[in-house]
Formats: sequence, structure tokens, C-alpha cells
Amino acid sequence: MRSVRMLERSGANAIQLEDQTYPKRCGHLRGKTLVPTAEMVGKLKAALDARHSDRTLVIGRTDALAVEGIDGAMQRARAYRDAGVDLLFIEGIRSDTDIERIMTEFRGQVPIMANMVEGGDTPLQNAAALQAQGFSLVIFPGAWYVP
Repeated sequence: MRSVRMLERSGANAIQLEDQTYPKRCGHLRGKTLVPTAEMVGKLKAALDARHSDRTLVIGRTDALAVEGIDGAMQRARAYRDAGVDLLFIEGIRSDTDIERIMTEFRGQVPIMANMVEGGDTPLQNAAALQAQGFSLVIFPGAWYVP
């Protein structure tokens, strides 16, 4: 994948591949559609193979929770883990029950990322609380927004 090599050469430390179809929608909005799991796994494997350094992280993101429910999201996350991603991102986690299920399955196998969007689907928590639950990375995309 030429894009992976170009991003890596330009200094990118991580590359996130998403399973939404084009055009992509915000993960906390309705109306998303997904590419087939096998297609996404192929893209992830291609990105992993294309990178020159294992220090360039390949993140496998799924928006399946909103489209296919927790079972579909877990199935996709397993497939992405098995493909060898460096980090899993299950977008739009809606409950502590879902967090517990995700962590029970993946903790210690692959790092998990959380997205704290103000007004989004995921209940807001601070970084320390998320780390205590097993998340390895948390992003706060709107934290610096001042209207």
C-alpha cells in the first residue's frame, strides 16, 4: 500500500484504517454502512505488510457497534486482532457492560483505544478511569474546542 509507505516516510507514528464505506460518517452519527469483514481484514494485512517499521502502528477501527451491535463489533474486533493490528478501536461504546465485555475478551491480547466525544454515544470518563478499566489509549477530540 503506497499510502502506508508515504505516511510512514512523512513521519506518521500510527495509521488508522476504518471499516466504514465511503463516504465516511462520524462514528457517533447514525446511517453508517460497513465494508465486509474479509475486505477490512485484507486492508489491515496489506497495511501491516507494507509498513517498513513495526514502530509504525496500524490501528484497526470498527464502527460495527452502531451498525451490527455488540456481537458484530466483537466478531470484527476478533478478526482485526487475528490479522495482527497493533491497536483496536471499537467506536461508539455505549455502556459499562460493553466495556466489560470488550476488556474481558481483549485485555492483555491487544491494546484498546477509547474515544471520549462530548455529546457522543460513549459515557464520558477521565483517562485514569479508562486506564483502570484496561484502555491503553484515550482520545478527547473536542477537549480544546471553545465556541
